[in-house]
Order: sequence, then structure tokens, then C-alpha cells
Amino acid sequence: AEEAKAKAAEERAEAYRRAREQAEAKAAVEAAARVRAAKEAKAAEERAEAYQKARKEIEAKAAEEAAAKSAEEAKAKAAEERAEAYRRAREQAEAKAAVEAAARVRAAKEAKAAEERAEAYQKARKEIEAKAAEEAAAKSAEEAKAK
Repeated sequence: AEEAKAKAAEERAEAYRRAREQAEAKAAVEAAARVRAAKEAKAAEERAEAYQKARKEIEAKAAEEAAAKSAEEAKAKAAEERAEAYRRAREQAEAKAAVEAAARVRAAKEAKAAEERAEAYQKARKEIEAKAAEEAAAKSAEEAKAK
């Protein structure tokens, strides 16, 4: 009976060890996901900044074109057409910047969720280790009794 008890305790300790290893592996995957999400968020922010800069350049160019409009009619018409093209380009850049901002928000939320999952895995791992330590202590007490 003592041997069966000891064997059962050993099996439980082994099961806890395996569970702990799985939790650690999962935590590592989550950490990698957090890093990836952070990189994606940073890339999204950089793209949004590039779009902002492009939009400002386009607006400056459009303002220049509007000033040139005061020339003769043909020149004015050409300038208007260019200004329209710049306006469309600016609108596209703004729409793209809005999409990028949404992607940044989503990436930040994903990073936060990944961090929360990693913390939950850490907590689970600590509980499993504590349980395994308890089992080991109980087992050594049993063995000491048996001696």
C-alpha cells in the first residue's frame, strides 16, 4: 500500500511537471505573440506617420498650385485639375491613415490580450509548481514515515 501510494505521488508529480512544461511553452508562445503584436503596432504607427507626412506635402503642393491658378485661364484650368488630383490623393492618404490607426488600436488590443494570457499562464504555472512541491513534501514525509 505504501509503495502504491508512493508510486501514485510520483505519477502526480510527473503529471504536474508535464503540465508546468506545457504552461511554460504556452507562455513562451504568448510572449512571441506579444513581441510580434508590438512590432506590428510600431510598423502601423510608422506607416501612419509616413501617410501624415505625405498628406502635409500634398497639401503644401496643392496650396502652391492654387497660387499658380491666378495665371491665365488655360493655366488656371490645368492647376485646378492638378489640385483635384492632389485632393483625391490626400483623401486616399487620409483614409489609409485612418485604416492604419485602426490597425494600431487592434494591434495594441491584441498585445494587451496576449500579455493577459501570458500572465494567466504564469499564474497557472506557479499554482502547478506549488502543488507539485506540496506533493513532493508529502511524498518525502511518507517515505520518512516508511523508514
